Amino acid sequence: MNKENESPEQSMSSAVATLSKQRISLDRAFPSLWILGVGVGVVISLLLVSGWKIVHLEAEKAYLQAQRTAFEEKTSLNDEILMQLPNLIKQKDALQRDVM
Repeated sequence: MNKENESPEQSMSSAVATLSKQRISLDRAFPSLWILGVGVGVVISLLLVSGWKIVHLEAEKAYLQAQRTAFEEKTSLNDEILMQLPNLIKQKDALQRDVM
C-alpha cells in the first residue's frame, strides 16, 4: 500500500506500532518506583529536621546565652580569687608560723 494513500488513522497506528517496537531511553534508564520513593522519603525527612531546627532555634540561642553568662560569672570569680591568692598564701604562712 502506498503511504500517500494511507488514511490518518492508519498512519497513526503505524507510527504507534513503530514507537512500541522501539525502546525509549527513559524505559532503559528511568529509576524504579521504590528508588524514587526512598528519595522522596529522604527529602521529606531532611525537610522535617531542618524545620525542627528552625523552630527550636530561639530556645537553643537562649540556652547558649545562659551558658555564656554562667561562664563569664565563673571567670570573673576566678579572677577575683587569683587576685586574692597572694594575700591568702601570706596569711597561711603566718598562721603556720604562729602554730609552730
